[in-house]
Amino acid sequence: MIRAGIIGLGKMGLSHQSMVSVHPDIQLESVCDSSGYILDVLSRYISVAGSCSVPPAGHNIAQTRPAVRAAVAPFPRYHAQRASDFTGES
Repeated sequence: MIRAGIIGLGKMGLSHQSMVSVHPDIQLESVCDSSGYILDVLSRYISVAGSCSVPPAGHNIAQTRPAVRAAVAPFPRYHAQRASDFTGES
């Protein structure tokens, strides 16, 4: 089983989530988004090991060690920060 994690559950992030969730060899391990509402709605339909809304300092979804990682942020200037959320590096 391949473990996956997604940061950003907007239009593109939800598209990624829908493709990952139906793949028989992939398990969605962790998700993160700035909207608690999105996480609440999503949690009604899928279960994930870890979820967070905007990772607090010192927290990263790398704790679930996903092999597949999608950092889906709306602007390129956010990509590096979201990618570091997976690794715990600044």
